[in-house]
Amino acid sequence: MFPSEVVYTIYLILTALFTVIAALLAIRSREDVYAAISLGLVGLGVAAFMGLLGYGILSVFHVLIYVGATVTFVVFSVLLIGKGAGIEEKLFLPGIVAAIALGIAYFVSMLVLARMELNIVNISLERLAEEIFTKHMLSLIFLSFALASVMIEGILISSTRGEK
Repeated sequence: MFPSEVVYTIYLILTALFTVIAALLAIRSREDVYAAISLGLVGLGVAAFMGLLGYGILSVFHVLIYVGATVTFVVFSVLLIGKGAGIEEKLFLPGIVAAIALGIAYFVSMLVLARMELNIVNISLERLAEEIFTKHMLSLIFLSFALASVMIEGILISSTRGEK
């Protein structure tokens, strides 16, 4: 999966750094919306660890269920209560550090992907549909519900925007 142990170690360090910074932001934030977003970033860091350990499907479901549901629940709770998001001036330095960490992770991943040899798989759409609808039907159902809830959430937020 990874070309070398060094790249794997770099990914682990960057993921740990990202997760710790996001956790600190969640703890230090005074606004509920920013704390929820930071909590979602912590969940993404945990999902990245799961993916690095080889549990890709578990990682995807962690993002859909834990991160999506938790952040959605907290943000909707805040929106229903009516507490708005303010500007956190103390988050400037941690935000810069997080942006640099993500930039380094992106740069390293692009370097690794540029050097990797890609195996091209020829598969017909009929064979792909058969695989999805026979072997992965439950995953498709969960993914459909997750996408539908996100669309409903977006419609609800956009339809109430501007109303006081």
